[in-house]
Amino acid sequence: MIAELRSLDAIAAAVVDHPFQLTPGIAGDVPVHPLADLPWLLQSQKVDVPVFLVGDHIRHFAQLRFVSLCPGVLALDGSDLSDLAAALTVDLGGKAQVFLHELASELNPGASGKDLVATLRALSLTTLTDLDEGDSAASARRLLEACERVHAPARSRIRPSKRDRWPAVEAVVIGYNSKDIVGPCLQTLLDQDYPNLKITVVDNDSKDGTAAHIRSTFPTIDVVDSGGNLGFAGGNNLAFRRSNADYFALLNQDAFAQRNWVTELVRVAELDPQAGAVGSKMLFDRCPTLLNSTGIEINEAGWAWDRQVGERDENPSPLPEAVFGGCGGALLLSGKAVRDLGGFDEAFFMYFEDTDLAWRMLWAGYHNYYAPLAVVRHDFHGDSGATPGREFRRRFMSERNRLQTLLKNADWKSLRTVWPRIRRHERGRVKWLKKAARDGVNPEFMREIVRGIQRAWRWNMVRLPSLLRRRRAVQRSRKVSPESIRPFIVPGINEGGHQGDVERFYDRHSAKPRAALAMGSTDDGTIGTGWHVVESPPGCPQPYRWCKSRAWFYLRAEPQHTQLVLKAGSPNEPHEAKVFVEDQLLATVQVQPDVRDLAFDLPPGLPRGHVLEFRIETEFLRPIDRGMGSDIRELGLIVFEARLT
Repeated sequence: MIAELRSLDAIAAAVVDHPFQLTPGIAGDVPVHPLADLPWLLQSQKVDVPVFLVGDHIRHFAQLRFVSLCPGVLALDGSDLSDLAAALTVDLGGKAQVFLHELASELNPGASGKDLVATLRALSLTTLTDLDEGDSAASARRLLEACERVHAPARSRIRPSKRDRWPAVEAVVIGYNSKDIVGPCLQTLLDQDYPNLKITVVDNDSKDGTAAHIRSTFPTIDVVDSGGNLGFAGGNNLAFRRSNADYFALLNQDAFAQRNWVTELVRVAELDPQAGAVGSKMLFDRCPTLLNSTGIEINEAGWAWDRQVGERDENPSPLPEAVFGGCGGALLLSGKAVRDLGGFDEAFFMYFEDTDLAWRMLWAGYHNYYAPLAVVRHDFHGDSGATPGREFRRRFMSERNRLQTLLKNADWKSLRTVWPRIRRHERGRVKWLKKAARDGVNPEFMREIVRGIQRAWRWNMVRLPSLLRRRRAVQRSRKVSPESIRPFIVPGINEGGHQGDVERFYDRHSAKPRAALAMGSTDDGTIGTGWHVVESPPGCPQPYRWCKSRAWFYLRAEPQHTQLVLKAGSPNEPHEAKVFVEDQLLATVQVQPDVRDLAFDLPPGLPRGHVLEFRIETEFLRPIDRGMGSDIRELGLIVFEARLT
């Protein structure tokens, strides 16, 4: 439809849920904006009349708030909309209610599709329900005619929200030597559409002039000098103590929020009086179709990781989900809960402080949620850009703080059961690392990891009396049974890593234009999600990667290329695998327990001169399920190379 409207010179901008999920080139030279920008586009006169294409699918859900706030031409692709009406109802805190408060007065829980159609017609300026699905050009002409019948520009008819009260929200950013990077983060906070927002930066004793830079560049932002580096935990607590806000919105200094980020977080929090925290959909900035976080997961040994990290952003549902907790990099906290629990535990300094607070909130009877419509992009660096000293410090802090988290928060029955397993596992881990160092496998790195593990255990044992006092305080605050929390605890005691080599993942928008990749040498910028870290065991002629059940990679096809060749194998047992290009199935093959070249003919109509998306879907095994150790990874095929010929 975008192409047809362009041909009629009738489209000034395309507004979609997530612009980066569009196939490159589909909109041509038309600017593409996220849906959250629509009110701003109208007010700045970049758009006169919005055209809403709403169908009977949950992915169209997010448009409904803007239909009510920004009336325009409404094209109902499915005039019944029964599935969409059913999806409007959400049960949070034990009460069924309409998720979008803008429609709550018009719709009761359980409203029919007919009710929704009537409501949407009343909210729009013009409604079309009989577009010709078989003739998109004719439908585009009808939409253009409908826009021309709307005499007054739609921007003059933006409706105020029906919310009676906008809770006070204080956005908190912890600044630390971030003069050169913090600007975009703060600008996205200033651009928020939330009407009752204060922005505070706590400067953690930066040495690069961060505080002075923010004061001169963003004079409306409150900058608080911490007087020293208090870490993430202490810096946020300082902001908490200075404020009586209803909510605190925490945002990393290298993250960028969509215009409606705070609005969507508050929307979810206000649905449940016992909401303690609401986490965001965090996307990688370098590859914004991949997820950085949809909350926190934690296992029996206290290891925590970002939920769905490295996975594709494929779930279209806008409905909130109950989770263990939200990532502190983009998180809304209830002011009441913060004051009730004392904020973050400053003994953590940084890392795992959000995990600890999430667990304490659950014990205190609060509920933690994930809000898919609250979107930020994060300029994630992980360990890849860190100096060796900083990388080892980060690892030590993670080892140290996951033990604190577990010893403070696990109920006694669970802790008594899992502790012997953890001790055996840790001894085995240290033994394996020492052997690897003796065998010459990156010896200095392995020895530093061993030192970090041993230091982390000593740190906690030396401070055990204080840790036990803090544990008693947490356990006394319990208002729910352990059974209510156990569903959020992931079985197993392994450190995270089953998510794959997240720091090397790219997507179509960020991939490098190569015609071939070799794992471990020319795969950076070429592999997508679904790959584990590079392995190169003794005696193996070249490095390889295991793929998961689904794995993506990107290659540039030129006119002379007619085949894709994979050098791959399945060393454990035969695995059936399917190979796709641009969602077209190339072939289904049985990959045998050896390594060989697998050739696949490319379709003749495949575009040339562009980076193409390839996908492997394969059978897999999990070693832990086969009695082959504690490895919980999905292991499909091993792949050495992929090339176009």
